[in-house]
Amino acid sequence: MAEIQAMVPFNLRPLDKPVPRELGNKFGLVMLPLPVGTSGSYRRLVEVHNRMHEIKTSRDGAVSYGFLSALGMAPESIERRLVDLFSSKGTAVMTNVPGPAEPVYLAGTPVRSALVWVPTSGRIGMSVSIFSYRGEVIVGLMVDAALVPEPAKILVEMEREVGRLGRLPATHTGSASHARRVKLSAPAT
Repeated sequence: MAEIQAMVPFNLRPLDKPVPRELGNKFGLVMLPLPVGTSGSYRRLVEVHNRMHEIKTSRDGAVSYGFLSALGMAPESIERRLVDLFSSKGTAVMTNVPGPAEPVYLAGTPVRSALVWVPTSGRIGMSVSIFSYRGEVIVGLMVDAALVPEPAKILVEMEREVGRLGRLPATHTGSASHARRVKLSAPAT
């Protein structure tokens, strides 16, 4: 079965606690094998869900956080080599960030939408970010043109896949019915 390795930032802050006063990142990076060779949109979705559930119940995120924390204290030359080694294990960075369900205001004006792209490091050639805001799901795609020769094809296939998933009947969790409004965004090249 064909797979690509996605590096996924894994939040280690409890979601039921308020955001601490001292902001900062507290996440590990976990490897998520994406079953791109599995046929059927629904089967791929279920397989990714099962794999992510397995990761969430493991210690991978905490171990990765410890490794990244130690890496940040290493001399820059060693840090750079280890980042390159670590990032060579993945093809893409993927993240899912739940945003506010209610409108956010900036200088008294409601923010209508957002554009999101997750950064990469090392030789990671692509990032996919999923962000929800006011009942809308925004998917951002960013690629390194030197490593990904035809990014427009990826965007077309992502739109096709989202369309297929949007046509699935609602399940007992209602997940398909909540995924009706999806925007795809890519930075200008």
